[in-house]
Amino acid sequence: MKVDYCKNSVYLSEENIEVINYNLNHHFTRVTRLFEEKNIHANVYLTGSLARSEPAISIIQDEVNLFSDIDFIIAIERDSIHRDWVMGLASRLNEMYPEYKNSVIIVSADNISNFRSCIGNDLLLSLKEPLYERLKIQERSSWIIEREDLFESIVHQFSGYYLNTSNIENGKEDLLGKDKNYSYIKMLLECLRMQLYSEGVVSKGYYNVHAERQDEVISKIVEPSVVEKLVKAREIFGSYEYPSINMYDFLKRVLIMPLGIKEVHNVPIESQIIDRLNQIIHVSSKLLHLYQCGLTSLVLGIEGKYKTHKVFIDLSIKSMLKINDLNLSSNNDFVQLVESLKLSTLSQTMVECLLKKIIASLRCDYLNELTFKNTGEYGFSDIQNHLNVGSL
Repeated sequence: MKVDYCKNSVYLSEENIEVINYNLNHHFTRVTRLFEEKNIHANVYLTGSLARSEPAISIIQDEVNLFSDIDFIIAIERDSIHRDWVMGLASRLNEMYPEYKNSVIIVSADNISNFRSCIGNDLLLSLKEPLYERLKIQERSSWIIEREDLFESIVHQFSGYYLNTSNIENGKEDLLGKDKNYSYIKMLLECLRMQLYSEGVVSKGYYNVHAERQDEVISKIVEPSVVEKLVKAREIFGSYEYPSINMYDFLKRVLIMPLGIKEVHNVPIESQIIDRLNQIIHVSSKLLHLYQCGLTSLVLGIEGKYKTHKVFIDLSIKSMLKINDLNLSSNNDFVQLVESLKLSTLSQTMVECLLKKIIASLRCDYLNELTFKNTGEYGFSDIQNHLNVGSL
């Protein structure tokens, strides 16, 4: 059965949709054939934008190509003799089919019902229609979405944009292997998408942000016309200009709800955000929370006005020092870089650059903890996919 993987696209033409669907159906047939040949007892699902049926494409010299990553979730028995084979699947697929960027998250079949957060909601869309099915999985009607899940999804996008080599070392590509402009657009849309979640909601996509762009929850953050341009620039990446916005004001608005902040009259939003981040850093001893607060504080410090810049940067430093003091990471690069933070001769620019490198050095540790929190196990297929998975 041919599946329409573009049914929620807003701006793709019928011709573009036809090409993408043909290519994806063909690719997934190749992938499932690999499982069939080895008679592997597993289920293969999609998550991310393809699960939501809203992929991004690029058109170069009239050739239509998928630009989105293909994010697989593979449920397999804990004691399967094929588990090691599945662990190396992403690297194998990327070598065999370099026209696509494949990422894989592996979860034990008896643990898939423990999935949570926004990645769980995207998975829920494909649970009833797996690409390949050899296991009986208990059906689940919904995943509970909490504010913490929304916050971690936003932080995941911060990683993709702010912790890229082009920002740190003037390179050409970011850690996710994507153009940093695409990471920028996706970050903005993900932040807006997180505003639409509420109890009982199955999943929300960029198409929902577009459809609800005039509603207050979105329009109080950005103008409807900005949403239109962002969605179009992402869906057909590289063909349309994307709008520039006041990032500091945008970030303040999108963090209010995920951080559980209730706006108080005559109290600046940034003051409430500072208090909330400081509270989390003070009470938490988990790398997961300290990483999130450290990166969020750094981002707000970079984008913020002069009067709040130092406060946010100091919060970021505080979170990194606490990770080091609690020995939450054994990464040698992290330990050595943190020592450099204690130098009093560093300029403001040097401190920002150093913090980026410090937080980037924690990314694999963070993604391990994030995967464990949301799936109950450490499920990435290899180190490269720690940097490539982009569907939270």
